[in-house]
Amino acid sequence: MFQDQAIPTRNEIRVHILHHRDGQLLGEYRGGDVIANLGLDLLDYRLGTADAGRVRYLRASAIGTGTGAPAGASTKLGSVVYQGTAPFAKGAATGSFTLNRVFKIGSTYAMRESGLFVGTKKDALLRGTMYSRGTYPVRNVVSGDQITVNYTVGFTSA
Repeated sequence: MFQDQAIPTRNEIRVHILHHRDGQLLGEYRGGDVIANLGLDLLDYRLGTADAGRVRYLRASAIGTGTGAPAGASTKLGSVVYQGTAPFAKGAATGSFTLNRVFKIGSTYAMRESGLFVGTKKDALLRGTMYSRGTYPVRNVVSGDQITVNYTVGFTSA
């Protein structure tokens, strides 16, 4: 007789943020994001529903100045400053991939949050589902600086 048995898995979002000014690395941060409840629901949907067209998937990254702590109930960044698409690249490890985005800064900000968003090509930035959000120590940026956000997403058996 077969018994229902949960097979534990783990999803991890790692982020590496680099702050450059005039070609010089001023600082970097490595940490993790909290996967939003809607992101978890999306995983359920993706694994349980046929969607050969892969219309909705992780495709956008954003950075901002919000100060609230990341939480599963989050649906957006606290205060988006820059957003853009983040190209997908299959990672070297089984069950992993990367999403990277470079943001060119046009003004002065106290950057302290980043997030990943899911959506169609047209709506990920405007109406996409927030997959994950993280905060990091403030990075005071000025016009001409560059913030690079490198996400590594991985799924493993627990």
